[in-house]
Amino acid sequence: MESIDSIAKETEEHFKQTANLVNKNDEKIREIFIEHSREVDEFKHNLEQWQNNKETSIKILEDTYEKKLQLEAPERLWKERLIIFNALFSKTETGLVKTDNSGESEALMALLSKTIK
Repeated sequence: MESIDSIAKETEEHFKQTANLVNKNDEKIREIFIEHSREVDEFKHNLEQWQNNKETSIKILEDTYEKKLQLEAPERLWKERLIIFNALFSKTETGLVKTDNSGESEALMALLSKTIK
């Protein structure tokens, strides 16, 4: 009987040790998982911040480029008008005088009229 009782006690002791070891490792695994989960969340947050910053930078660049294009269009138009105007008139000391370039003046005037509208 003694041997059965001692085997039962030994088995119970081994069971308790095993249960304690499982619980202890389970806690460690949970802690590791929680820490890893926090690191992943922090990484996601940092990635989202980086993405938002880059999207904002790109939007600023796009807006700046669009404004530049809006400013260039009128500048090109005025340069074109100036070229036409200079072709139609010559500057003298007394002011501007219409030059006669035969049929070119009518074509240039028509072109100037189109660009003004």
